[in-house]
Amino acid sequence: MVAVGKGGKILSRDCDLIIADDIEDHGTTIQPSAREQTRQWWTTTLSSRKEEHTGVVVIGSRQHPEDLYNFLLENPEFEHIVEEAHKTDCVLPETETDKHKDCMLWKNKRTYKWLMSQKNNADTTGGRAIYEMVYLNKAFVEGITMFNSEDIDQCRDVNRVVGQVPAGTYLVAGLDPASTGFQACFLWAVNPDSGMMYLVDIENEEGGGVAQAKKSIKKWYEKYSLAHWVIEENGFQKAIRQDRDIKEYSARMGIHLEGPFINANKLGAQPNLAQKPSIDFIKKLTKIDLIKLITIAPEIEGMEEFINFLTASNIKIQFGHSLADYQCCAKYMNKNEIGFTHLYNAMSGNNHRQPGVLSAALEKGKYAEIICDNIHVSEQSIKIAKKCISGLYAITDAINASGLKDGEYIFAKNDIIKENNSVKIKKDNTLAGSIITMDQTFKNLIQMNFSIEEAVQMTSYNASRYLKLSNIGLLNSGYKSNFLVLDKEYNILDVYLEGNKINE
Repeated sequence: MVAVGKGGKILSRDCDLIIADDIEDHGTTIQPSAREQTRQWWTTTLSSRKEEHTGVVVIGSRQHPEDLYNFLLENPEFEHIVEEAHKTDCVLPETETDKHKDCMLWKNKRTYKWLMSQKNNADTTGGRAIYEMVYLNKAFVEGITMFNSEDIDQCRDVNRVVGQVPAGTYLVAGLDPASTGFQACFLWAVNPDSGMMYLVDIENEEGGGVAQAKKSIKKWYEKYSLAHWVIEENGFQKAIRQDRDIKEYSARMGIHLEGPFINANKLGAQPNLAQKPSIDFIKKLTKIDLIKLITIAPEIEGMEEFINFLTASNIKIQFGHSLADYQCCAKYMNKNEIGFTHLYNAMSGNNHRQPGVLSAALEKGKYAEIICDNIHVSEQSIKIAKKCISGLYAITDAINASGLKDGEYIFAKNDIIKENNSVKIKKDNTLAGSIITMDQTFKNLIQMNFSIEEAVQMTSYNASRYLKLSNIGLLNSGYKSNFLVLDKEYNILDVYLEGNKINE
């Protein structure tokens, strides 16, 4: 009989029986290199002493999810028995210590009361993971501990509104898929400035399979204004990512609701459907589709409570179709990230004695839309706005007359006239939106002597940052490969959607 410690040499010896007793411990399994060293010793040195008739017995307590014991448990050559000092499926109350006998592994040696003392000592010293490993044969990664219900209760904020999204964050949902059984979804709010992450929602649904994944993804796209979904990479992932309905949900960026909570005296081409803010109305709309952004007039009565609700619901806010003064806008901008709808148009201006929405946007705004068709806003005004608002981004504001021949049409219950690249309401000559396309907008910006980089930012990147869309707006790893190929005159050659050429 020969006895050696782990890592010891065994030369020129053939073994009839190998007994490996506690060859792993917590200290030597923390580092990956130490775990690999133990595995190498087992597979090269110790296993080389085995004959066909050699028996092998391994005795020990789990120390780490990737320890040698896990390696042997996955080896079909070994039979295994996993024992617990106390059966975890026992339903007897902890207080009735005398009744815990048949559920104890060493009922003639150790009492349940003694075992609970070890557990309590571990909880007090922060060594709960060690207790779980030594006495229940459960392996935990270093730094992860088990929490009991008392621990969790102490962490609860009873005043917290479940599902409320912290201001200034974007949402990322994660899916841990399973082909059968349960699958988990979790929702994080990420602050891009501080890097802080907040757990907003979590669920563990039974069912599994693509159908359950589809159900969960659809539900959360409708419930929250999501920026990105992350799916655990495993063999099941491919089926989920290739599902047609899931791809459709993931492609949706949401809806910009321009009204109806706007000023009736700044309608522009909209029909007079203006009304006071209604939380119930928005709740009904969010059940129909994904509301990502809403244009409101902040001066309307009842707007403060409404804005708080929109912020908590992660719906972006823009001021527009408004006659608000500077003070009214500034009050909300001091607490919220506010954008502006088609800057300069349908809003109170930059009067030097009575500053309005435009003044607030130019002084305090980080993001704003602007129509670059050379009709709604002059080139000089666009350049002034760009100097003041770093996140200025171009929109088309195009209506259904875009691409049609000059003539008379109906838009929003108004008779309109399309003529010379503009559309106006027939009865009063008011501009009724635009007919420009985004590729022409890009060309216009270049002709205004904006750089290519600035033009790209204003036609894609800035808008994606404003909406907290974490997977579009850049050509980078992890982003959707949506892009255009242009010629030297900035005409479109090819269109790519999620990496696929779609213009053929």
